[in-house]
Amino acid sequence: MNDLITLKSYMSPHELLVDRSKLESFGIECFTRDEMTAQVLNFYSHLKGGIQLQVKKGDLQKAREILADQVDGETEEKS
Repeated sequence: MNDLITLKSYMSPHELLVDRSKLESFGIECFTRDEMTAQVLNFYSHLKGGIQLQVKKGDLQKAREILADQVDGETEEKS
């Protein structure tokens, strides 16, 4: 598990779950760091930088593209 890279950080678990579900639907295995800390000691999680969504190093570029497409898609729908 040394090849995990933090893709993004979140301040609340529900925000993380949206992106994690999106990535997993594309077959990208995801891992979280400090998720339990956020649930038990929410204030401490904010001090540590939130919950981290991590992916394998080999999946990093594809994961970035998927999440970038999600943001672009939301922007286009609002226009």
